[in-house]
Amino acid sequence: MDLELSSREMQVEPQNGCDNDVNLNIKKPSRVLHFSDGILEEFSESEDEVDHNKNQMQLSPVDESQMDWPTWMIHKASQTKNTMVSGCEYVGEALASFLGITTSKFDMEYEEYKRREEAERAKEEKESQGWQTNTENQVPVVQKY
Repeated sequence: MDLELSSREMQVEPQNGCDNDVNLNIKKPSRVLHFSDGILEEFSESEDEVDHNKNQMQLSPVDESQMDWPTWMIHKASQTKNTMVSGCEYVGEALASFLGITTSKFDMEYEEYKRREEAERAKEEKESQGWQTNTENQVPVVQKY
């Protein structure tokens, strides 16, 4: 993250004793990419670059009736390829999620640890049920039901 620090001299006020003031400007990322192992922030040099990238992403409609055969076949092959790749990505993500590949390495061990801790806590509560402490001489007394 890029930080810009600028300092400007201010009049010293006798009550606070501050002789300068620091302004902190934080650049906002132009794009934030989320991955399974972290986040990547991309910063642009200027606002024009961001606008230029947005304009490139918008596709203009293609008039297929005006194309000749080789161009039309290349265009259709490209559309088919994009559709197939998108489908394969979707199926791959679903399969990875189903098989548990996307979860962290020690999730199962951590869940087992939490389950055992909860079982021990419940067992202690069950064993201590029916006991109360006598406030006068601090001796445990059994309650009769």
